[in-house]
Amino acid sequence: MIWNCDDPAAPDLSACGADYPQTVVSLARIDAFEGDLFDEEAAQVAHSVPSRRREFAAARTLARRAMGELGFAHRPIPRRPDRAPVWPPGLVGSLSHCRHWAAAAVSAGVASIGIDIECRGRVEPKLFGLVFTAAERGRIADEAAASALFSAKEAVFKAVHPLTGKRPEFHEVEIALDMAANRFAARYSGPDGANAVIDRLHGRVAVTADHVLTIAASAFLTNGCVKASGQP
Repeated sequence: MIWNCDDPAAPDLSACGADYPQTVVSLARIDAFEGDLFDEEAAQVAHSVPSRRREFAAARTLARRAMGELGFAHRPIPRRPDRAPVWPPGLVGSLSHCRHWAAAAVSAGVASIGIDIECRGRVEPKLFGLVFTAAERGRIADEAAASALFSAKEAVFKAVHPLTGKRPEFHEVEIALDMAANRFAARYSGPDGANAVIDRLHGRVAVTADHVLTIAASAFLTNGCVKASGQP
């Protein structure tokens, strides 16, 4: 994995290079640059407020830089009616943003990938019953863990949707965090067998005083064949 962020205040996943082959992960402050949009992208946010247009452009600018690093031409990344980005052939990816940061993960080496960045403190205790399982609630030691759990689920949802076309319910996905190792595992407990792919996702997490960044990736691609995440 190529890690593109030199801001010391950013959540740092630079040590995860071996986890995600042929993958570029980029993070930048939204106010650090102005991104250009293709006409079809600009049309999709033409009536949005300026802050939303900046978020939209920043994430796509990061993604296009990643395309270039992977040897692909810069292409539009329009969004579908469900707001999911449409990636050029040969690539998968994911976009995210919060109040200060835009993030992009683009890969030619995994079958699917999801990225999420969150401002810490958004998931208040009164919401725990809505988004966390009983087992997860029992393991929440502090606010950082709650923010990381929520972000990990969002990354999982983004990784699984391109594979199944579905978004599981929050209580159907259980996250096990290993904050010391900056890893997490996900388990699906719902009724839809297609979502069992969640059990094979490979997750990473980084937490700072203000933000949390998570990545979930599905099976690796090796010589055109699928290899389960984590296998040598």
